[in-house]
Amino acid sequence: MNNDTITFDQIPGTIKQLVDEVKSLREKIDKISENTDQRKGQDTHRVLYVEEVCKMIRKSRNTLYAMTSKGIIPSYKQGKYLYFFEDEILEWIKTSRKNVNVRIN
Repeated sequence: MNNDTITFDQIPGTIKQLVDEVKSLREKIDKISENTDQRKGQDTHRVLYVEEVCKMIRKSRNTLYAMTSKGIIPSYKQGKYLYFFEDEILEWIKTSRKNVNVRIN
């Protein structure tokens, strides 16, 4: 669409062109929104390294290595490197919760 003056006879065609452009923009916005929603679900499935997990669970490197070798904490080994996924560590923390009976007098 150009910036020339629109005559009365051109109004229907111009309106149709504007409607088509708005429809196209809406489709593009919907695609971007879908991609953003999909990425949000994947944000917690990001790779964590040993130092990050140590900070998260407040354990030393040696303790973390012992936990991984015993299969206590979910981890992945690629060559000589250990990797963790944030969502798996968070789930492990949730499922490792101990029930505590608290008495209030």
